[in-house]
Amino acid sequence: MGQKQSREAKLRSKRYGRMFTMLFFGLVFLATGIVGLDLRRNAEPRWAGRPLLWQAGSGAAMIVLGIYWSRRLDDPRLHRPAVNRRPLKQAGSGRSPGAETANRERLER
Repeated sequence: MGQKQSREAKLRSKRYGRMFTMLFFGLVFLATGIVGLDLRRNAEPRWAGRPLLWQAGSGAAMIVLGIYWSRRLDDPRLHRPAVNRRPLKQAGSGRSPGAETANRERLER
């Protein structure tokens, strides 16, 4: 239930998230550009009488980028194993909790 996600799973979920986001917004931009709905906030008439090429082109580029990222999800070079690093000991450097209280006591005298 409260299972910890591995580092690899988190990285993979980020890659899935950006891929689906790019595909979704690419589809929205492409469809609205083809039908002529202007998505800019300052556009007074929201419907243009013609297809908006910049919007359709941006949407097509986003879809191509999303497809490229979807092909790279299974790339073995991106799957790095999680490295188990041992915790760094602070022995002898004066940063351990025991040394901190000893230094505080020494300085307060």
